[in-house]
Amino acid sequence: MNSRRPYELFLERRAFQFVLELPRREGRRIEAEMDDLIRNPHREPDYTRLDDDGRVVLSLIVGAHVIDYWIDEAVRRVNITRVESAD
Repeated sequence: MNSRRPYELFLERRAFQFVLELPRREGRRIEAEMDDLIRNPHREPDYTRLDDDGRVVLSLIVGAHVIDYWIDEAVRRVNITRVESAD
């Protein structure tokens, strides 16, 4: 049995608001990806970049949208900083 605490998910307010405003089908697809992220936070991202603080931000393309996130290993949390159209 794995005794490690599972990862938690944190969404910044603007990311949360964006997901809430999506059509139901698209919102569910984004939610499914976020659920997968907390089960498998170290999956291969579509691309990475450094933010203004020098932190590695990972990005996933989900249909016509992008999810930006970073992983805080100390507290086992996936922090979603942005969800928006990938255009």
